[in-house]
Amino acid sequence: MLRQAWEFYTRTHDDKGRPIGLQGQLAEVYVRRIAAGRLGSGLLGGQVVKAQLRSTYHPIAPPKWSDENDESPVTYQTLTWWPVSEEDFRRPPTRTAPTPAAPRCPPPSRA
Repeated sequence: MLRQAWEFYTRTHDDKGRPIGLQGQLAEVYVRRIAAGRLGSGLLGGQVVKAQLRSTYHPIAPPKWSDENDESPVTYQTLTWWPVSEEDFRRPPTRTAPTPAAPRCPPPSRA
């Protein structure tokens, strides 16, 4: 989930990390809440009030049989510190589908 949220974030922000429209603002909230959920509101006995995310992009070399030539360098991205609030740590209620009843098998016949 975090990888998809990060891709959403990078598609909706410019090179300087500024959000592009409402989608960019939504992406920030989405990524921040996922990160906050993974950290938890208390860490090492303290209270989490800010979070900073970092990303490393390491391209994978194409297979030997391929004609592709991807010599992209490893890139790093560090975001600014984001304030997090209690709302960022709240988890939405999970929706669970009702479990279907197992099919009943007839009892074995005794012949």
